[in-house]
Amino acid sequence: MVANIHSNAPSCVSGRPLLVAGLGLVLIVALLLRLVGYLNYPSMHHPDELFQYLEQAHRLVFGYGIIPWEYREGTRSWLLPGALAGLMKLTASLGFSSPDAYLGVVATALSMLSLSVVIVGFLWAYRTQGVLAAFVTTVLCSIWFELVYFAPKSLTEVVAAHLLVIAVYLAYPGQPVNGWRRLFIAGLLFGLIVSLRVHLAPALLVAAIYICRLEIKDKWVPLVAGGALVLLFAGLLDAVTWDYPFQSFLANIRVNILEKRSH
Repeated sequence: MVANIHSNAPSCVSGRPLLVAGLGLVLIVALLLRLVGYLNYPSMHHPDELFQYLEQAHRLVFGYGIIPWEYREGTRSWLLPGALAGLMKLTASLGFSSPDAYLGVVATALSMLSLSVVIVGFLWAYRTQGVLAAFVTTVLCSIWFELVYFAPKSLTEVVAAHLLVIAVYLAYPGQPVNGWRRLFIAGLLFGLIVSLRVHLAPALLVAAIYICRLEIKDKWVPLVAGGALVLLFAGLLDAVTWDYPFQSFLANIRVNILEKRSH
């Protein structure tokens, strides 16, 4: 059956508008499901969600808020709080300055980013197994409880995981990729993922080895170039917002591993 679906996949090109419409409908349902969960079952999965990211974004925009010890020691990057602050500032500038408004915009934006799992699930399955597998996969990605629950959470591991799905698909959409531009963009996302959640670096290294193998010029160079560019930006951001480049990385190691502050 799977073989038949795969062999018939090219014949579905003529019905592509219908496929796009079907995927669009699934995406709308998936987004509504995530927002309904956010509105009707508000929760905080981990204190970092509030104190490390939303509170610091609020402090950037409105000028006041709690300052946790991580932001006194400079162990956190302003990358995610800065992005969230941009959403809050945009919402407030449009005249919607209540917490429900700007927190709702943040949750919506994060939920929309989480749809990357739904889209990539569809594309990956469609390329490899055909239409039926694509819709089964995308529906499962739309309703799976953990994907729905974590979608609006302002945590670096959540945001980085949603970007990781896009990055890996760009670099390896079910088959080897030879396009320099596509691998460079994947590298940009790899760098952004490490900047957000350095703990994922080993997983990215494993993915890069699998994707690039021994093809240094055609694959390693664009992938590493893209990643290095974003990491350089993250280092410069630390230099501007803290005291020296890459402070959030280095201070985190010093404070939490050497001084065991997190214990």
